[in-house]
Amino acid sequence: MSHPTAAVYPSASESRRHPASLLPKFMHDPTLLDLVRSPVTPDMIAFLAAKAVEVIQCGPPPATMSTPPATPTKGDFTATDDDPSAIPSLEAFIGILVEKSNVQVPTLLCTLVYLDRLKTRLPKIAKGMHCTRHRVFLATLIVAAKYLNDSSPKNKHWTRYGALFSPAEVNLMERQLLFLLDYDLRMEEPELLAHFSPFLVQPYASTSCYVHPTEQLVSQKYPSTPSRSKAVETGLLT
Repeated sequence: MSHPTAAVYPSASESRRHPASLLPKFMHDPTLLDLVRSPVTPDMIAFLAAKAVEVIQCGPPPATMSTPPATPTKGDFTATDDDPSAIPSLEAFIGILVEKSNVQVPTLLCTLVYLDRLKTRLPKIAKGMHCTRHRVFLATLIVAAKYLNDSSPKNKHWTRYGALFSPAEVNLMERQLLFLLDYDLRMEEPELLAHFSPFLVQPYASTSCYVHPTEQLVSQKYPSTPSRSKAVETGLLT
């Protein structure tokens, strides 16, 4: 006579709520928990830059003038497309933001979710300027930091970290991104696992009979915020 497989219950430590979640540790994918504790790496920054490039097509930097540059004035402390030499590469820009803001892996990698959503909402023919991708990434990082953390840098701090855009521009790009995302910033674990997959270390094969709690539950979908009909605002691209 065969006996049913004995259930494997989580330990007391696994039953404790994860500090970055409202759920116990055992209800999260262990590879995801390992990733959020890891430091930011150059590979992550390069991957983020590549994904940001996929969001929108951008024109090349404007040709530099052969005439002598104008004498800078007091207000000329932010880079524009008229001064392409002042705009670092996207990868370098992300690296600067990471270093100055001390952003951690969970917040940084969650920008991948918003970049992907934005990509699906922009028209295929949308085209930006040389610095548009810098704007897009900065906006996604600001939104992710504010959504995921009880305390995050203010926009005046992000303005200083990026050193490319004025406070008014930073405020505007954040509002425009929120509009394009329908103000829906929620993320579910399967979505995170899909976007973070290049950085997840797969565990060794196990003979354990333990079944992840999310697989035991009947598929249960929570109602999402209905999308409202809207025309895509392209202000983020200018």
